[in-house]
Amino acid sequence: MNPVAIRLLNQQLIVPQFKTPTELVSHMGAMQAQEYRMMRWAVEMRTKKPSHKAFKEAYDNGRIIRLHLMRGTWQMVTAEDYWHFHYPLRSQGHRCH
Repeated sequence: MNPVAIRLLNQQLIVPQFKTPTELVSHMGAMQAQEYRMMRWAVEMRTKKPSHKAFKEAYDNGRIIRLHLMRGTWQMVTAEDYWHFHYPLRSQGHRCH
C-alpha cells in the first residue's frame, strides 16, 4: 500500500472511523492543542460526521481536556485517558497542569 495513504488512514484524514470527538481523541492518545479554533477543526475533520456542536459539548462537559502534559505545549486528551499520561510523565519529572 502507498505510504501516503497509510499515513492518511492512520491519522483518520480519510475514511474516518470514529463517530464522536471523544472517541477520536482517545484513539489518537494526545493531540496538539495550541489554539482552540484549530484544535476543534483538527478533531472535527477526523470524525465521521464533523460537528462543531459535538466537539463543543465534549469539551465543555470535560470529556476532552486541554492541558500541558509535556513541555510548554498544549495537548488535549480525554478525561478518561488523563491518568494514563499523568503518572508516567510525573515520575519522569514533567509537571502536568
